[in-house]
Amino acid sequence: MNADALIIHLSDLHFSGYLQNVDNIGEWSQVAKTHDFLVLQEMESIIVQLLREYRDRVIVVITGDLTTAAEPPAYELLTTYLFGKVWISENKRVGLGLHDEFHLQDRVFVVPGNHDAWLRFSGILRRLTRWRQHFDRRQLFRDYFGMQPQVKPLVVNGVSFVFYLLDSNELVAGGLNAWNIRNALGRGRVGRAQIGNVLAMHNQLMAGNIPVPPGFELDAAIRIGVLHHHPAIPDDLPSGVEQRLLRLQDAPDVTALFHEQLHTHLVVCGHQHFPYLYPDPATAAPWLSCAGTATQHKSPVNSFKLYWIRKSAPRSITVEEFVRNRAEAAVSKFTSTSTVPIPLL
Repeated sequence: MNADALIIHLSDLHFSGYLQNVDNIGEWSQVAKTHDFLVLQEMESIIVQLLREYRDRVIVVITGDLTTAAEPPAYELLTTYLFGKVWISENKRVGLGLHDEFHLQDRVFVVPGNHDAWLRFSGILRRLTRWRQHFDRRQLFRDYFGMQPQVKPLVVNGVSFVFYLLDSNELVAGGLNAWNIRNALGRGRVGRAQIGNVLAMHNQLMAGNIPVPPGFELDAAIRIGVLHHHPAIPDDLPSGVEQRLLRLQDAPDVTALFHEQLHTHLVVCGHQHFPYLYPDPATAAPWLSCAGTATQHKSPVNSFKLYWIRKSAPRSITVEEFVRNRAEAAVSKFTSTSTVPIPLL
């Protein structure tokens, strides 16, 4: 596709500590299913081809739940797979090579999901895990991915961007949630402190007090919000117990931040294990895009998304959705199911 820049959006990879496992090896894999290695390989074949073709124009965004239970071996394998290559036999290596091969160190944005925060194994709960020294899995995420800036100006192939990165797994002190049970069950919260911090950094950027890369044009910048939990869901989705557990508690505040204060053009998320645009493109211009789960084992649908950016008139983001529906064919595979252009006024 003819585009000035490309954003590859992956989510909910759900890695365990074993590339070849698909189901029942690992501390919590019977509770929350891990990645499917065969699906991972198929996704990789598409992504690597895009990286080779668009390497100077590509950005990669991963919206959380990179692991199943934030186990140290899972993080080790995950980061090696994403940034380099993993040996799976004497003669075969797999991996995206985002750092080692494609040198995208400054163009990979990752936010944690609730599975990456997981249970906080303090006190008596430490007896439930073999990784007793890693009682706070949030710190483990930071150890592997660093402290990425929450407001990141960027220029790719002459296109200016601002990415706003939110951690939707606020740890609220007190009661059972001192053990992070709410987030482990799927509920999310950004929190007033983080909203205020992102807004303050945005205002500093607008005032010219944050360094920007050469060629950055603030007025023309495409603004992208990034978080794991969804601020909204399709109107026709039943609001059952599962949806109440999975919701973002402060969704109205987060939506107001993106719409009224940051004026984002698009917000990308994961958490829900099916892809969607909100609202429906048939009724209004979408502002939220959920990637679904790229590789979780036994998910009825695996999916990821591409965003093709055009900077010249008419400016637009074209959303391309790749879906693998296991129920539709004996041998399912990722196929491009739809493309939806979003005008950028």
